[in-house]
Amino acid sequence: MAVDGTYEVEASMPGGTTNLSILLKSRGLLVSGYVDGQFGKHEFSGGEKIRNEITWTILLKPAAEKEPPASGNRSGKGIFGKIGDFIMDSLSGPSIGTLPAPKVKRPVAGMPVLFRAWIKNDTITGEMEFGSYGTGRFSGTRVSE
Repeated sequence: MAVDGTYEVEASMPGGTTNLSILLKSRGLLVSGYVDGQFGKHEFSGGEKIRNEITWTILLKPAAEKEPPASGNRSGKGIFGKIGDFIMDSLSGPSIGTLPAPKVKRPVAGMPVLFRAWIKNDTITGEMEFGSYGTGRFSGTRVSE
């Protein structure tokens, strides 16, 4: 199965849809590349190609570590940033009694997002897992090799 190339995909998640550009490069069973979209460019290495399934993980950085917003994105946060904020806010919980709840510091490393993809000819389909917080699906086509 030919994997290498750039794929333009539409991703659907609980928070909405977004367009992504995914670059995949294979060397034997190892896969590297990047995922690029309104949430920024996230490079990865150490992905795997096993039979017809390709898996890789990107690390979503906290909002403070992101680049300035693109001109069309007023909030400065893409869909992944909003999902990350929702998750981090839900971890802080409400206050108990009269004392204010302690602030939960966002992790510096970020949140891993697992991608699983299947390629047939020039079509890619797949899913994304945001840990136990949710999933998304994507599909698209190869635009270059």
